[in-house]
Amino acid sequence: MSEPTSQKKKSNKGLIAIIIILLLAVGGLGYMLMEKDKEVKDASAELELIQSNLEQSLADIRGLESNNDSMDAYIVEREARLLSMIDSVSNAKEVSDRQLSRWRNEAVSKRKEVDRLTAVVDSVNKAYAKLEDVKDSLVVNLDAERIRSEELTNQARELQNEVEVGSQLQLTSINAGAYKVYSSGEEDETERARRAERVKACFTIGANAIAEKGERQVYMRVLTPELKVVVNQNDSLATNKFMVQGNELFFTASKSVWYENTDQNVCLSYDKEDWVKGTYTVEIYIGDAKVQEARFVLD
Repeated sequence: MSEPTSQKKKSNKGLIAIIIILLLAVGGLGYMLMEKDKEVKDASAELELIQSNLEQSLADIRGLESNNDSMDAYIVEREARLLSMIDSVSNAKEVSDRQLSRWRNEAVSKRKEVDRLTAVVDSVNKAYAKLEDVKDSLVVNLDAERIRSEELTNQARELQNEVEVGSQLQLTSINAGAYKVYSSGEEDETERARRAERVKACFTIGANAIAEKGERQVYMRVLTPELKVVVNQNDSLATNKFMVQGNELFFTASKSVWYENTDQNVCLSYDKEDWVKGTYTVEIYIGDAKVQEARFVLD
């Protein structure tokens, strides 16, 4: 074999070797590119899964409603953290395996946190519901007690009123008229205005076992036919007044008596000349209560 032919064969073998090396390099590079593309696709899918899980956790936490203000504030704070993490994941362009692993673990942790928070909120709401039931029961019981108390108060007030009414003194008889008075002190009842010199009322205060014993002030008011109260013009008007239910009234005569719960006879009189003709009214008061009245006529 000639030397040129031998060199040509060696040259061909070298070229073939280079081609094989290039083919192997291209194949290796292609494999690496395929693996890289696969890794990118896997990372994108992983990011989408992480974001989906985070968004589900966000939806669940937004659905939580608590009856406790502090718990509500905590839920809002957890929601803000989830939103921040979702924003970071959704805006990621390239992510390392380490970062991907960290987000994956955080997504799992957030899911567990939301599940625990859901259980806590449910327990708190149930506890508040029980408290509301107890509160409503207490309100009902308090209302019932209040109504019962008001009923007892009304009964006591009615009983007190009955006692007060029952303890008021009453007259069992009364006689009022005009009299002629002689120098001897004797009296002669008259119906003539020109003979009348005294108006007198005699009455009996009835026995009352529940009334308090003690001093009583008795008043007589004599009203003229013109319904004017007869008073002594020589006395100070201030001494001829007494109070009845907050109002000042004039009286004609008064007397202090000591009441002993038994029948008691009392007479009140007023001397005056120049009585006019007509119908006179005599009112009797014990304390500030009007107890009886009588009428007589002068011709």
